[in-house]
Amino acid sequence: MNKNNIISFYSFKGGSGRSQLVANLAAYLCIYENKKILIIDWDLDAPGIDLFFNCERKIINRGLIDVFEDYIHTVRSGEIINENNLPIFDFSFNILLNGKGGEVDLLPAANYNKRNFSIAINNFDWFDYYENLDGKYHLEFIKEKLKESKYDYILIDSRTGNNDYLGICNIQLPDINIIITTPALQNINGGFEIASLILANKFTKNEREKPIILPILSRLDASHSKKSNEWKNIFVNKFKNIIKESLNNNSVNKDIYQYIRDTSIDYVIELAYGETLIFDKKKKEITPGSIQEQFINIWNYIENKQSFKKFLSISPLFPDAFFGRTSELKAVRDILFSSGNLLIISGEGGIGKTSFTSKYYHTYSEEYNHLAWIFVDKNFADAILSLAHVLHVTFPDLMTKNDRIKTLLPEMAKLKKPCLLVIDNVNNKEDLEAYYHFFAELNNFHILITTRISFFWKAKKYTITPLDKEDAFKLFKAHYPAHNPEEDGLLNQILQAVGYNTLVIELLSKNLSNLNNQLRKRYTLSLLLEDLKGKGLFGISQSEKINTSYNNYGIRLHKEKPEAILSVMYNLMELDEVEKGMLSVFALLPAEPIAYSSVEELLPNIENLDKTLLNLAQKGWIEFNDNSNSFKCSPIVQEVTRFQNKEKLFVHSELLITTLTKKLDYEAGTGNLVTISFDKGALYARYAESILCLAVILQHKENISPLLGLVGNFHKTTGNLNKALTFFEQNAQLNKELYEEYPQNVSFKNGLAISYEKLGVTHSALGNLDKALTFFDERSRLGKELYEEYPQNVSFKNELAISYEKLGVIHSALGNLDKALTFFDERSRLGKELYEEYPQNASFKNGLAISYEKLGVTHSALGNHVKALTFFDDETLLFEELYEEYPQNVSFKNGLAISYAKLGLFYRDERADWAKARRYFEQAEAFFSELVKNYPFYAEFQKNWSLVKDILNAL
Repeated sequence: MNKNNIISFYSFKGGSGRSQLVANLAAYLCIYENKKILIIDWDLDAPGIDLFFNCERKIINRGLIDVFEDYIHTVRSGEIINENNLPIFDFSFNILLNGKGGEVDLLPAANYNKRNFSIAINNFDWFDYYENLDGKYHLEFIKEKLKESKYDYILIDSRTGNNDYLGICNIQLPDINIIITTPALQNINGGFEIASLILANKFTKNEREKPIILPILSRLDASHSKKSNEWKNIFVNKFKNIIKESLNNNSVNKDIYQYIRDTSIDYVIELAYGETLIFDKKKKEITPGSIQEQFINIWNYIENKQSFKKFLSISPLFPDAFFGRTSELKAVRDILFSSGNLLIISGEGGIGKTSFTSKYYHTYSEEYNHLAWIFVDKNFADAILSLAHVLHVTFPDLMTKNDRIKTLLPEMAKLKKPCLLVIDNVNNKEDLEAYYHFFAELNNFHILITTRISFFWKAKKYTITPLDKEDAFKLFKAHYPAHNPEEDGLLNQILQAVGYNTLVIELLSKNLSNLNNQLRKRYTLSLLLEDLKGKGLFGISQSEKINTSYNNYGIRLHKEKPEAILSVMYNLMELDEVEKGMLSVFALLPAEPIAYSSVEELLPNIENLDKTLLNLAQKGWIEFNDNSNSFKCSPIVQEVTRFQNKEKLFVHSELLITTLTKKLDYEAGTGNLVTISFDKGALYARYAESILCLAVILQHKENISPLLGLVGNFHKTTGNLNKALTFFEQNAQLNKELYEEYPQNVSFKNGLAISYEKLGVTHSALGNLDKALTFFDERSRLGKELYEEYPQNVSFKNELAISYEKLGVIHSALGNLDKALTFFDERSRLGKELYEEYPQNASFKNGLAISYEKLGVTHSALGNHVKALTFFDDETLLFEELYEEYPQNVSFKNGLAISYAKLGLFYRDERADWAKARRYFEQAEAFFSELVKNYPFYAEFQKNWSLVKDILNAL
């Protein structure tokens, strides 16, 4: 790709992630590729790419619009046009440096500090500039200067829609057009229309080389693969001819479906809120399958260099203590490079197969073009197929695993030889038998398979034997440097007792190192040897609580082979009740590092929590990272714990579930989390989701159901309605089961009613109005029964009133205004009774205010403007009183903002009183602005603020 290529990024509608892509590609090229980048913010109506780089807008004096205004002024003044009076780069400034030559400069849209900058943009006459004042030639001048500049690439953040300067951004200036769409027909059709306009434009046809157009499908939810694939097919059917032509023009040897797999962008939570740069100056390694890699894939197509990384997976940890076996490493290398491409690394469990193979991987990595390390957790096939993503291979949903592997292997065979593939922990002989032949003919790969399987006649085998005495001593001392040479005799007996097993030696020595220091010896070698002989490997504790029994086969550990020791490591009978309880907790949480601070917060008032966790880590049940103070439980241990401890799983995890339920509690009306931030809420919601996946084995529906509703609410508040709907449906199902099992339980009946309300609200937000009405009807029916059965229950009365409000809203949306009015009248009547009975109850007052707002809107729609104004005034009065009494209450502040907006709309639409309308809109805008600033994660605040700002701009 030639230097100074100009790339325009366009989307037909907002919300596609266009500016996010521009900003992050610029950051990537600067930080990782040391490139010089100029970003031009051509989104003149809604500029803001500077926010990704935390720029202070007060430093901006002039911008892109000034480039054009200066040109017009020069032309009309009769001055001679030259480079001196037509500056371009004078208005740009630096926003990112990497210290190695890479930089990102920004040419902003305008001086945002001027109050009237938007007026200047809106009043600019692009037709006059382009057609009457020879703007076309001015643009060629700009393009020439951009090409001659210091910048490696110029990235143009274009505007949405079909606007006056579309032809400039997407036809005359760029060499490549990136058209970003989302899975929505209006976006796909709109993007296609613009692409067609670009290709059909007379300037494109007659005066320049046809531009390359690369459509990108963004914001795909990978958790819904079927729906995602449906939209990919819609996208392909619309753009296939354009993509094929552009790929040919760009000399990229890829088919169209490969292009779609490579360039589609997933929806990820970390990019859903705010302006986020996912490439930072720390230059972290790019994780395969991450959103960072997806962005880089897109750039590779732009730059025409689609190639795979050297490391196709996360590399194994480098063995921190490796002794002996140097000649064995060389022997394995000689076998692979001279007499065969597949080798079984065999040996007893814990003997050091993985450490040995990891050492080979790192020692000879420079001799391989590509390397991959995969761990077999559940089965061989799934492990192999984990490489599909990094190799950009996707499969139909119904394709069998065998067929998927047959599809994957030809892509692997295309990689330049030699490559190295390590398949670790293949301990199922049937698995190895079934899939061996798939890889035996993969001649460009050297394949190492680690296994406890001692015989496999189809492949060459290299057996790892125990360490000799000298190397075993070195390994022990490396992990326990405080070892006293005078105790070498005791150490020799210990090493003999554990069969010189590499893993066990490491565990024992590290345990001693943790217990002992230069001031005090808590656990001596003599005590360790005594424990090994008397209690077994996991009796090595000063506590008498350690189980002293034998394993399932009745073999004393110190006398047996290492695999017997490893089997005992996964026997919960070795643990005390507290440790079992802690493992139960980790068996429900995700198999990822969990910060100690999070464990401490989720399990409050647990005595000796730190010691329990550290004890589990010392015994090898969980991993401890002392750099991050985090603990991780492997999926294998999680499975063992859930199986062996299933009868007590809920009892052990009840505190965790209760705490998560409290932490995810939210403020009614806004969804704002009561006790934690949204960042922590996202983390804890993910923890809760992991637990909810195991709801069947946990049972206890009455405890699980509330958590389902809270997780659903979190996703609803943060804008992921489809995910919210999934949890609300599960919540309703559990509540229905509880109510059917216990029909006399009032709490279960009320819980079912509330779950129907949540389903109604979510379906309404998704546009499924008929479904929403069905759920609201059911919610109201149950609510009415509860109120009639318990007329003195104030909560039931209030919830019934709210159910009438929901029915009114949905009937309004369906156009049934008379029905809506009936329900709103009922809601207001009940709300008024509640407020009169409990005048100090702010919630009832708030509900009454909302009911007035609904009545005002409905009467306005029915043409009853005098009544409507009366209700709007009453609503506003109540909210002003509430806000004055409770200025920190988010819901009241939001309600007051909405009431001002409603009054603004009324005076604008029904009274044509622009001054009064503006005054109310300005009051609403001030409140919404403050709400968005304080609660940036709440989608509804963002939406309302944007609407009010648009209205004010149009007034």
